[in-house]
Amino acid sequence: MSDWPKIYDEAARAEQLFAPPAELVPLGVGAFGEAWTARNHSPTLLKVLNKFAAEEARTFLKDLGDRAAPEALCTAWARLRLIYERLLTAHGFLPGSIADVLADAEANVNRIAGKPPKQ
Repeated sequence: MSDWPKIYDEAARAEQLFAPPAELVPLGVGAFGEAWTARNHSPTLLKVLNKFAAEEARTFLKDLGDRAAPEALCTAWARLRLIYERLLTAHGFLPGSIADVLADAEANVNRIAGKPPKQ
């Protein structure tokens, strides 16, 4: 949870920022990387996964226009999530392990987007 308790209060936030989802792919990649390294998985494999996931997500999202930054980040993550799931399955990770790392990455994305944590 954020140190700043008003982060989840829409009225207390600064003006809305807008961005195309493709520009926020690096934030989603970073959120996944944080969840991945917390489990002490291979940093070399992380680099490979991130390279392919970021490239594919940017290509898929490149034609989408600006939207509110939190929505754009969630859109970028939705695409990245599918890509990471496919890549991890192809690398032989167990479904439970995949679900765990993706759930933690999604929690990181939601935190960045300013969404309250799920209880």
